[in-house]
Amino acid sequence: MKFDSRVSLILSGTLVGTLAYSVTSMIKYIADTSSQLPEMTHWLMGSLSKVDMKAVLFALPFMIIGLVIIYLMRFRINVLSLSDVEASSMGLDTKKDMVGVIAGSTLLLFSGCVSGGTNRMDRTDDTAYYQSISWTAV
Repeated sequence: MKFDSRVSLILSGTLVGTLAYSVTSMIKYIADTSSQLPEMTHWLMGSLSKVDMKAVLFALPFMIIGLVIIYLMRFRINVLSLSDVEASSMGLDTKKDMVGVIAGSTLLLFSGCVSGGTNRMDRTDDTAYYQSISWTAV
């Protein structure tokens, strides 16, 4: 049986997501329903109520870079759904293209989470917040 790294990546992502969801569900199940559960639910849902123009302008370059990467690779993404042998016969470097797609998707996800994620709800110091996010981007 041949090992396919794309299938492994998808299955491991599904496994980690399911494990994280089950831990979160267990914590919500044992939480106090009158005080802790509503706070946890609000924190998990996130909020766009405190998104300001500074946050949007901070995330915009990452969004643009991620969109450009995905846009330039739009035709290769379809070919990546084929096997490595078929994609290679069409002249694609599957490893390089897969890294590009993952990098573009990660930048888009990161920029969306930065601008409207749950960390923005309780921040008090803008300078420290943007410095910590800058290091997260790296």
